[in-house]
Amino acid sequence: MLKKFPWTSWILFLVTYAVFGWIAGSENFFLSHFISNQMKLWGAGPFVIEHIYWIQNSIKIVETSLIFVITLFLSDSLRVLNTVIRKPFSSNVLTFFYILLWSSLIPVILAWFSYFIRFIIILAAALLLRIDMQRYGFKHSITTLVVCLSGIIAFMFGLVVFQLWGDNVRII
Repeated sequence: MLKKFPWTSWILFLVTYAVFGWIAGSENFFLSHFISNQMKLWGAGPFVIEHIYWIQNSIKIVETSLIFVITLFLSDSLRVLNTVIRKPFSSNVLTFFYILLWSSLIPVILAWFSYFIRFIIILAAALLLRIDMQRYGFKHSITTLVVCLSGIIAFMFGLVVFQLWGDNVRII
């Protein structure tokens, strides 16, 4: 069974999620930055100011979990994409609202392009691993388990590595 495992795509997947963990540790995501600025603006209490680091890290974990769940949802099967693409075009009214929704997302994607690119890269790595595992004959449940556990472990590894050594890294 170990001979028939997609090692290349699995290692690429692990590296992608570890780098994403490093990035999540190294920068404030939009929501954590926004919430900390709002707390400072509205004069948060001393307890909140004292624990702002933990609040920001909790928000980072929630944001990343949301991205991971969306990635897992979109990479799960073609049934999901079939529902998202084909179902709204069944009537004229749904088609109108569907086009309105997607056209309103274009400025959002352009405004936060770096986040969108990161999401696309994570989605591509998850899709590649899932397709390779299905090609080698793994069951759906095993594939989902490997993608979930590998992604979480690699992300946490990247986050922990940044917390341990990332602050000491100097960029030239």
